[in-house]
Amino acid sequence: MTDKKNDALREAVTASLDSVAHVWRNADDCEAWDVLDCLEVRYTVDATGRVLCVHLLTAFGGPSIWVDIDPDGRLAARGYWWSDSLTLHSETERPDVFDYFADSATFGGAR
Repeated sequence: MTDKKNDALREAVTASLDSVAHVWRNADDCEAWDVLDCLEVRYTVDATGRVLCVHLLTAFGGPSIWVDIDPDGRLAARGYWWSDSLTLHSETERPDVFDYFADSATFGGAR
């Protein structure tokens, strides 16, 4: 990865993580997450349907950035640009926000 591309990827991943972490720290209740600017929400579930991780797509196309929320309420931002990747973590923990997303998830069967 070139230094310029590396810097751009780090800047974009840091901005996404900071943006989500800001809402994370300042939301009085989980309803505030309804206004979070994300492009898509995906879930990793186990065979019983229990949510293991929530993934928020916050940027797409160059670079693509996913912010992951684990059951303990920790954030990790994963950025991808071509074959390059970068993962950064936040120190903030909010298990109630993971629960909000997990509880609002609905999974339909294949038809």
